[in-house]
Amino acid sequence: DALGTGDLNFTGNGFGQYLFGNAGANRLDGGGGADTMTGFDGHDWYYVDNAGDVVVEAVGQGWDRVYASASYTLTAGAEIEEIRTTDALGTGDLNFTGNGFGQYLFGNAGANRLDGGGGADTMTGFGGHDWYYVDNAGDIVVEAVGQGWDRVYASASYTLTAAAEIEEMQTTDIAGTASINLTGNGFGQYLFGNAGANHLDGGGGADTMTGFDGHDWYYVDNAGDVVVEAVGQGWDRVYASTSYTLTAGAEIEEIQTTDIAGTASINLTGNGFGQYLFGNAGANRLDGGAGADILEGFDGNDSFAFTTALGNGNVDAIVDFQAGDNILLDHAVFTGLELGALIGGAFHLDAKPQHLNDRILYDAATGSLYFDADGIGAANAMLFATITPWTHLSALDFQVI
Repeated sequence: DALGTGDLNFTGNGFGQYLFGNAGANRLDGGGGADTMTGFDGHDWYYVDNAGDVVVEAVGQGWDRVYASASYTLTAGAEIEEIRTTDALGTGDLNFTGNGFGQYLFGNAGANRLDGGGGADTMTGFGGHDWYYVDNAGDIVVEAVGQGWDRVYASASYTLTAAAEIEEMQTTDIAGTASINLTGNGFGQYLFGNAGANHLDGGGGADTMTGFDGHDWYYVDNAGDVVVEAVGQGWDRVYASTSYTLTAGAEIEEIQTTDIAGTASINLTGNGFGQYLFGNAGANRLDGGAGADILEGFDGNDSFAFTTALGNGNVDAIVDFQAGDNILLDHAVFTGLELGALIGGAFHLDAKPQHLNDRILYDAATGSLYFDADGIGAANAMLFATITPWTHLSALDFQVI
């Protein structure tokens, strides 16, 4: 009776069979061959052990499960709510793929590859080094702490589920140019973009983010975050919600606070490349590092630091120096200057020194700042910064650190 509601269970053999249930809760197991199983109404369970098994389940016919002892791709059009291994504690490497409906996928203690397909899926890998494939912002990844080195491969922008200990997030096609954005969680992750314009945000942990080609944006909120960006891979930005020093060797064009109107005291430090550094409305310390940098502090009493060897184009432009700001000079670079407030006699308002003690020279007409290691001695003055011409400056605006 195909319309009956009795709970009937059918098991085939090594040949391929067609198995048909009824309107009850059926357990259908075709056995070793390539079987086609149809459960009709009721909460049905299907047992698959062959990649050629076909499950037929129409929409709205109960909460149905597939139990798999082999890697399996769910039949298109079958509304199955769960796909599980037959042995959750087993260590066999089983891979499951859903379809256009949303499913719950459960792996085992082995290395599983779980791909829910087009719907909003929930995937749990358990133990083992698991790979999760996400293509829907509503996909959920469940991975407890200490359950292997796990990866998420994303073909769409994706935010990692809170509390899922995933070690890597990356796009499914690193050579692709789709603009895919990845966001981690409170654990530390490795995030990899593609050749498009990616927004990478590791979340609260100490993350390593690699954007590859394209104009990428990196969001950092941990001093331990690492940004990896090779030379010539687009115009890239770092947005910082905490004080941050840019990774050496990363060619980043802009470093700025995530909230320019905010008043948190966030300090930004560049690297050997030239960068634009933007502060916020708080008291910021901006240090471009080596290279020709452009520094803009906005509101607040900002400090502009010079801590790397002069010369070789290492000349920074201070865009908005104003009363209350400071210029910080590293005593290891600006040799001969005493620590603390710059001595008045060491500041000279002209591009040419007049005395042995004239060390910081300011040409107001051009806004150029020079350091002369020996005043009127033999050494040439070295340009290290520019500010807006005719900005009022005195020794009181400098600190030696």
